[in-house]
Amino acid sequence: MDEINELKGQILEHKAYLYETDWVVSRFAETDEAIPEGIKLKRAECRVKIDELRASIKVLESQLVDAENVQL
Repeated sequence: MDEINELKGQILEHKAYLYETDWVVSRFAETDEAIPEGIKLKRAECRVKIDELRASIKVLESQLVDAENVQL
């Protein structure tokens, strides 16, 4: 369970970066002012990492359920 909580914490960190830089994306949508490349790349990396972390959480949760079923 600690490992799942750690992964969820990492997801929150990546989401925080996305939320903190949403204004740059909104500015681009409204004014066509370019999104700095570094921000664009890091946002893409965050989205990929969030997907990977969610997949890892699903695997761990499945393993927990399987372990509980074995104990029954």
